[in-house]
Amino acid sequence: MTIGTNSLERALALLDAVEKAPGGLRNAEISRRLQIPKSTCSWILTRLERQGYLTCDSDTSRYKIGLKTIVLAHGALRELGFRSWAEPVLYRIARETGLAAGIGVLEGSQVLVVDRVEAPELSGSRRLIHERPRDQREIGRELPAHSTALGKVLLAYLSRGMLLACLDDLVLAQRTPKTIVSRADLLLELRKIRRRGYATRG
Repeated sequence: MTIGTNSLERALALLDAVEKAPGGLRNAEISRRLQIPKSTCSWILTRLERQGYLTCDSDTSRYKIGLKTIVLAHGALRELGFRSWAEPVLYRIARETGLAAGIGVLEGSQVLVVDRVEAPELSGSRRLIHERPRDQREIGRELPAHSTALGKVLLAYLSRGMLLACLDDLVLAQRTPKTIVSRADLLLELRKIRRRGYATRG
C-alpha cells in the first residue's frame, strides 16, 4: 500500500492500519505496511499518541487505538439522530425473532454497524436479552457490504445507478465459504433479497 506524502493523509492511513490490527502494530510494521520511512512514521505516531488518538504498550512497543477516537466515534453516532428511537425496535425484533438485530449504514463499499443487540438467551419459555451498555456492544465495525446480511440488504435497495457505482469500488473478497465473489452472482442475490425482503449471512 502506497499513500501520499501529505502528513495528514499518512496519519489517517496510519490510524486505519492500527485499528484493523488486533493487538496493535509496532513502528516498523506500520512503516513497512504503509511504505513510509520509519522516522516519518515515528514522528506521526508520537504526535497521535500525545493527543490520545493512539496508545503505546510499554512492554510490546505496539501502538493501539486510543480513547480519543471513542469520543469522535460517539459524536458521529450521536449526530446520526436515529439511534435513540431505533434502539427499542432492535430489542423488540431480537425478542420476537430470537436473532441478533442491528442497524448499519453504507460507507462506500463497507457497511458500518451503528447499533446492535445480540440474540436473546432462552430461559424456560422466555427469551431474555441482557441489555448491555452501548460501549460494550459490537458497534463501529466496518465490514465488506457483500459479505454480511446487513450489508446485502442495504445494497439490494439502492437505486441501480448507486448500486453499480458501489460495486465498482467493492472488492469481492472471500470471508467465508459462502461469500459471493462474483459480481453477476451478487446482482442475482440482491434481486432475490428484494423479492423475499431479507438477506442471509455469507
